[in-house]
Amino acid sequence: MWVIPSLVEYAVAIAFAIIQSALFGFSKIFTRKGLFLSSPALGAFYALLPAIVILFFGVMVTGGLGKINIFVPSMFLLITLCALTNMNLGRVLLYESIRSLGAARAGTVIASQLIFASLFATLLLGESPTFSVVSGTLLVFLGIFAVALVGSNLRHKPPDYNFRRGMIAGISTGVTWGYAFIVTKELLAFYDALTASFITIVFAAVYQGIFVLVRVRPVRKIVPERKSMVYFVLSGILTSFAFYAFLIALSLGPVIIVAPFASLAPLFTAIVSYLFIQKIEFVDRKLFLACIVVIIGSVFIAIG
Repeated sequence: MWVIPSLVEYAVAIAFAIIQSALFGFSKIFTRKGLFLSSPALGAFYALLPAIVILFFGVMVTGGLGKINIFVPSMFLLITLCALTNMNLGRVLLYESIRSLGAARAGTVIASQLIFASLFATLLLGESPTFSVVSGTLLVFLGIFAVALVGSNLRHKPPDYNFRRGMIAGISTGVTWGYAFIVTKELLAFYDALTASFITIVFAAVYQGIFVLVRVRPVRKIVPERKSMVYFVLSGILTSFAFYAFLIALSLGPVIIVAPFASLAPLFTAIVSYLFIQKIEFVDRKLFLACIVVIIGSVFIAIG
């Protein structure tokens, strides 16, 4: 009888992982448009602000504020790692990849997080990969390789296109977010998903704000153009709900199950890019094929 609750929890975890992918996929479109007028570092900072407001009210209503304890050194370090990997380093690298490759191509490349999440889960959490997991990993790699092969010789290139920089930033995002699966799973052992989302984003906003104040010159550039700000705020709202859905999924299922479905954002991004911003993204059948290969690989890993 105990098997049925486990299956239900896994099904709910998969559902929230897919919701996360859809929201995150759509958010990349707003990010793409905002980056025409601003830098990745500024974009990452302003996208965090609406998330803080939204999650604060959620935590206040559920009574999660009284559970927060950041003064234990080990907890402070864990939250910091969660913030840096999920939001700071990971988000800035993502934005750089989006600016250099376009939203659809960058979204496919960062699916490499799935490979690194499986690797870290095996090495650090003791989760055992199967033949199906290994096969799925190879398919994901093949899809990313296809993007690289086609992307290096695009006939029509999006604005600010820089293949090498975009690929390096995309793969680096994959490594960072692959490790983020692990530290986030650890944080969820102490907090519920909503509270964990809130404290992670607050820490990330503080760190990102310090970085922006130190690095952005002249200071007047810290405030981006109004149009760019609107796009980043919209992206931040979608991302906050996406991150909450991601933590719910991780709280209900193991990394090796959640990671594949949390990596379906490339498909949603490619579809929305094709429908709404085709003139600046140049999404073609080859890119859709690469997305499908990545998704098939994700399914192989899930059933493994």
